Amino acid sequence: VGGTAAAISVFFITFTLFRGPVTSSYNIVARVLPDFTALAARGEQQRLSAWAGRLGLIGIGTIVLFGASGWVLGPAVVDFLYGGEFRPSSHLAALGAAGVGAALIALFLNQIYIARGETGRMALVWVSSLLMAGLVLAVTSAEPVIRVGTAFLAGEATAMVLLAIVGTVVHWRGRT
Repeated sequence: VGGTAAAISVFFITFTLFRGPVTSSYNIVARVLPDFTALAARGEQQRLSAWAGRLGLIGIGTIVLFGASGWVLGPAVVDFLYGGEFRPSSHLAALGAAGVGAALIALFLNQIYIARGETGRMALVWVSSLLMAGLVLAVTSAEPVIRVGTAFLAGEATAMVLLAIVGTVVHWRGRT
């Protein structure tokens, strides 16, 4: 979206590095699916809904914690590992870290939808989140890396919140 080669490099290094917790969590995320699937098979939709609500609340805290950590520590970590020429601003580091926090919790929420066999509903949430990211990218007037970082966070946070809300509310209304 018009960033310089240097800005693109800083963005790429920062977001690739910060993505580590998501990549590292795949094995842990896979371990919750059998339990969620067993709950769904037994018709324990309220327990799955409760998990969706809990994960949503945990997600809000995770976004704040990751964002604050990114703001405070992110630039120094990138500088230490890759050198000063790749050091992001605190703002960019916070956006990347907070977005990763939302993505991490969304991975766990996805498992509830998979266990319920509601992958169509899950896909609709993710398409909605992609549209939100695109909208934010289109209306944000900051420098290019901040625009993209803001859109990333908006998309991931939207997905996490919608996954939690739909996973909780739809089933509490009596749907089984």
